[in-house]
Amino acid sequence: MDRDTAYDARTGCTLAELAPEARWAVLAPGRDEARQLVDDAGLSDPLAVGALDDPGWHAWVRSLTNEDGVLIATAGAGWLAALEALRLLQARTGPFALVSPSLTALTSTRRLEGRATEARVVRLLLAGEPTPALVRARRAFGAAATRGDQRRARLAGAASPAAARRAAAPVAQVHEAPQRVVLDPAALPVPDWRWQPSRGPLTVSPSQSLPTDIGRHHHVRVEAGPEDAPRAVAAQVAANAALGLMAEVVDGPEGWKGLLSPDLVAAWDAAAAADLDEPTTRERCGVRLCRAARSGHDPRVLAAGAEHADEATGTASRHAPRQPSVSVLLPTGRPAFLAHALAQVARQRHRPLELVLAAHGEEAARGLAPLERSALPDDVTLTVVQVPGDRNLGQVLRAATEAASGEVLSKIDDDDWYGPEHVGDLVAALRWMGAPLVGKPFDFVYLGRQDLTLRRRPRIAEVYGTRVAGGTLTLHRTDLAELGGWAPVSRAVDRRLIEAVQREGERCYRVHSLQYVHNRHGYQHTWPVGSDYQLARARWQRPGLAREEAELDG
Repeated sequence: MDRDTAYDARTGCTLAELAPEARWAVLAPGRDEARQLVDDAGLSDPLAVGALDDPGWHAWVRSLTNEDGVLIATAGAGWLAALEALRLLQARTGPFALVSPSLTALTSTRRLEGRATEARVVRLLLAGEPTPALVRARRAFGAAATRGDQRRARLAGAASPAAARRAAAPVAQVHEAPQRVVLDPAALPVPDWRWQPSRGPLTVSPSQSLPTDIGRHHHVRVEAGPEDAPRAVAAQVAANAALGLMAEVVDGPEGWKGLLSPDLVAAWDAAAAADLDEPTTRERCGVRLCRAARSGHDPRVLAAGAEHADEATGTASRHAPRQPSVSVLLPTGRPAFLAHALAQVARQRHRPLELVLAAHGEEAARGLAPLERSALPDDVTLTVVQVPGDRNLGQVLRAATEAASGEVLSKIDDDDWYGPEHVGDLVAALRWMGAPLVGKPFDFVYLGRQDLTLRRRPRIAEVYGTRVAGGTLTLHRTDLAELGGWAPVSRAVDRRLIEAVQREGERCYRVHSLQYVHNRHGYQHTWPVGSDYQLARARWQRPGLAREEAELDG
């Protein structure tokens, strides 16, 4: 079968081509649908035919051998049951195909689990028509991109849908020993992290799946015994850490810490010694756990890093992460804030990094003259764009985007404060959650005239939501193009972008609020909100700039 054309949208592929030696069992919401699926798939002698509304289907799924394939159709109420079936297949290496009329529905699910094999989205021929399907098979195969493939490419770590077409990217993958444990983001619930959790600790076993309301719990207790494998304990700790939760290990086996990244071990040890009953301390520990787990236990990052040989030795580092290139977009018409803005970019730790400085108007252009290139580290690229003063903010951002070279675009404001992990955390969330747009909330606000920092009532963190700060918006440049780019307006450019995401049926993702302080100095704000509004929504206030509380210094 021709690799370049077998999975084209016009031709698709058959189950027999994917797994020539497998016999297929068929599951659908009802028996009539299952029989129709048998005919549509061209299965003359199916191994078994079952319905998801039949209480006995669990038993025969467990009875299948690793040589057997399972074809599952999902529709309406059958979707959750199909996900349960996939979990039963976790310990198998046999092939399966999950079929849905909507590719977006397939790639939006965050409950898929895999073990030692890969699952990929392909075109499957059903009744002669190419249909999107999530397939796991023994042989390597290509994947044809379709409309809506952007999110699949993001979750798979591909730079663009074109890259996803060239090399089908894994949706689920678990590496074997002796590597550190790796996590499948699609198998974990949305963190939905609460600043003040309403529930106490949750007790789980090392192999237990985490509930969707995990973020409402204070922390997790992993009750393990000598018979539990160190890898299972380490995986449970890493999974909770990726959700921003401390996982206390009770009676665990020796050696489980050795399967975690050094950064995660350090973050776990610090959380274990901290007073997690204090909300701010718990928040900081949660962010550090999350950061370490997402950077050190994502198979896509580790696999990409392993492909890059060490220049000095000519060998590849197994766990050296390869991060996407980021262009920080800085539109400014205020020369007085240039030095401040450059300092915020200079302290970012993410690499590769580019600053695209869009000088808006003659005054801003004149302010570039004394600009010191030395204000930025040598490995941060500086690109300057001069935009006429009669252009609106959206047009300025469009000019900056055209000049940018990064795979990811991250917008900042010239007067706000940013901590060193600001860009890195947003990029990790973009990769981890698969959302087209991520940002931070307006939780920390500095009032210049009063010389006060306010902590607004903290919102739920690490959750889908539209209330994100415009000076933190981060997305892939390919997604921005698909969304129509920046709206050519003077105000509410950020809101227009969020609304474009919603029109596409997608959602924005809001990360934690640390390492970002919004500056309200009363000078040319595009968000016209007074100090009284901010003070009325404050949980606390501190004199001056609250650098420590906001973790501006990391």
